[in-house]
Amino acid sequence: MAKQINFGLVTSDSEVATPPTGYVSFYFKEVLGVHVAYTKDSSGTAEPIGAGGGSTILTATEPIIQGSWSGNTDYQYNVTVAGAAVGDVCIFSPDEDVMANLNSANASWYGYAYCSSANTVTAICRISSYITIPTSSILTVKVIK
Repeated sequence: MAKQINFGLVTSDSEVATPPTGYVSFYFKEVLGVHVAYTKDSSGTAEPIGAGGGSTILTATEPIIQGSWSGNTDYQYNVTVAGAAVGDVCIFSPDEDVMANLNSANASWYGYAYCSSANTVTAICRISSYITIPTSSILTVKVIK
């Protein structure tokens, strides 16, 4: 099962390091003004997701039950996503209130997600320093098939 390393927006595939064996990098690249989702495997091969046809995107949310996140601690969420299968590309993000608190604290956020079994996505995040989590915050998970 491949694990993912998620990156943000890049302008060139060379900005994304080739991941170690067993990992897949997921990132967005601007192509003619459009943000296109790509993966890069441990051989260094970069491919657009959905090339040659349409993609299906499955979405699920999960409440963040903690009132805060401490720095350098892994937080794991097992999210039910109907239709997800091992090997699917998975991404996730906390909601905008959590991201605003990260920004205010000048904290870095790192996260990766993978389909750990049928219909289950494991999302793991870590931040660089303590932040509070607003009540009713959620994680949004997307699975790209």
